Amino acid sequence: MTMSSSAPPNARYLPVLKVLYFLYFAAIGSFYSFLFIYYNQIGLNGKQMGAIISIGPLIGLFAAPFWGWLSDRLNLTRPLFLFSAGGGMLLVFCLGSTRSFAVILLINILMAIITSPMNTLLDSTALVLLGDRRDLYGQYRLWGSVGYIATSFIFGQIVQRFGMQWIFTGYIGFIALFLLVSFRLPIQRPKVSSTLNKGILQLLTQRSWAMFAASIMVMSIGFYAILNFLGVYMVKIGGSEGLVGIVGSLGAIVEIPFLFTASGWIRRFGSRNMLIVGYLGYFARLVTYAVMPSPYWAVPAVLTNGISYGFYQTSSVAYIGEITPPQWKATSMGLYNATISLGGLIGGVLNGWLLDAVGGGKMFAINAGLLLLAVVLILLAGSKAGRPIARIIPVDNN
Repeated sequence: MTMSSSAPPNARYLPVLKVLYFLYFAAIGSFYSFLFIYYNQIGLNGKQMGAIISIGPLIGLFAAPFWGWLSDRLNLTRPLFLFSAGGGMLLVFCLGSTRSFAVILLINILMAIITSPMNTLLDSTALVLLGDRRDLYGQYRLWGSVGYIATSFIFGQIVQRFGMQWIFTGYIGFIALFLLVSFRLPIQRPKVSSTLNKGILQLLTQRSWAMFAASIMVMSIGFYAILNFLGVYMVKIGGSEGLVGIVGSLGAIVEIPFLFTASGWIRRFGSRNMLIVGYLGYFARLVTYAVMPSPYWAVPAVLTNGISYGFYQTSSVAYIGEITPPQWKATSMGLYNATISLGGLIGGVLNGWLLDAVGGGKMFAINAGLLLLAVVLILLAGSKAGRPIARIIPVDNN
């Protein structure tokens, strides 16, 4: 499908989008990069961590599409950002005040319900603002990588010197700023009259959407293995929290050139083909983690993150923009995040059990095999995504 080469229709709002991506992923880098190391330090085992990982995606499986649909139907972008960010800050404060597994599990359930709109609405906002220039998504998303780079490195040093409690302070601070800046995005979204179930069925009855969703779900099992357990495994085989932070920062650094140049690659080779390249990048990373005898092997392995995450993220969002009607943008991003949640749910149980039963190396090897399955599934989607049904509506000043 040919993409327009014109400027995005709502370019005046795009600088705000850059700031929001920076702040959101700065919060992620300062908090989630170290959260499961914190859980390990307070005595949680692999099965308990697996349960925590699984509960969140289970809730997100239903919450993300619901919040996206609600935003599309009632134009609730601003109130949902307020609800999600404010609730998230309160829950993270509570999480840092307990060591009870039951309480931690409950807080994670509530966080899955309350914080799921942020990422869904941020990406759907990007699709609306970019219009036919969705191939430029990576040039705005890269500011999230910049935020993640800064905080994962800085907080890696902070927690090594001053303790893990600082990750809670970091998250609350960055999300507070995110909330303030979000009020600079007064987007008028299209209102839809269909029910949530009808909207999801309308998407999933397309072969391209169904195969795409299946591939994302399978890929996410391996993605969550890296996200949640690489740091734990590195520490188990002799690495430090500081090394974990360096690996996280380096992974985000190598994303930047790929995010910036992804537009050209997508326009030349197509979003689906570049998505396959991203999957193969994840396969290479997982194979390396499976065989590494030293935590320092994670440093060269993470250099492939530019190919894996950079092309996966930009190509998947571009592909969604190609196969989704404009009135379902937030709903489609909610469904996309729900498939990721489903993969996280399966991966949380599977990978937590594998970590205890066979060790981190074999866990990563099994996930490498799953990435090859994801490649097969996206190949079944066909070479063309289809055409958008209508143009993106403009943004107003309400």
